[in-house]
Amino acid sequence: MAQPARRTKAGPGRSRPATRAIRRQQIIGATIDSIAKRGFAETTLASVAKEAGVSQGILIFHFKSKDGLLVETLKTLDAEYRYNWQRVLETADGDPVLGVAALASADFLPPVCTQKKVAVWHAFYGEAKARPAFLKICGERTVERSVAMATLCCAALEAHPDPKSDGHSVAMQLDAMADGLWLRLLTHPEHFDRKRALRIVHEQLLWYFPHRAETLRQSANRFLSGRAL
Repeated sequence: MAQPARRTKAGPGRSRPATRAIRRQQIIGATIDSIAKRGFAETTLASVAKEAGVSQGILIFHFKSKDGLLVETLKTLDAEYRYNWQRVLETADGDPVLGVAALASADFLPPVCTQKKVAVWHAFYGEAKARPAFLKICGERTVERSVAMATLCCAALEAHPDPKSDGHSVAMQLDAMADGLWLRLLTHPEHFDRKRALRIVHEQLLWYFPHRAETLRQSANRFLSGRAL
């Protein structure tokens, strides 16, 4: 049984809208926890209410329905994902090769790359085909990042063209590799972690951009040590 809703008073310096936003984020966090623990099908308003320590009525008040709650949860994950790769990309200082390295690395950095978040993203993608709202959000996420990666790869290869490949192909290969590594993180968490994934990403980057090998090794060390941000 869900715990009774706790009243949250707006104390000094905290407005009611701010309190409401905090409550919404608390519930969205509980939804992520529930999906990660139980899977999509078994996540219900009751399971989320229990995780959040609130009544189901509070969930309905904030999100209207289970579908509304799930859409807002996906939007929150999407905003976090977009913010993460955009801030990581800023560390490249306009260098397209470092930009490719930064964007390829961003998928394997916290707070985006945790066992919980990877599991929840896969759960949403599994439902996307049958739910237009999910498909739209997931599709926009994929397109925006893919365009950024293709633009960077084309610029990175402009000075040193590769007759075996082009920027768009390299971008697609890197994106496909990231998808595969996320799947490995989901299915083999006891043998595979995000740092191993990062090492694989940077080994592949050396193959694409051998003329910047030393720069890429330094970039890899920064991301692996957590000093890149």
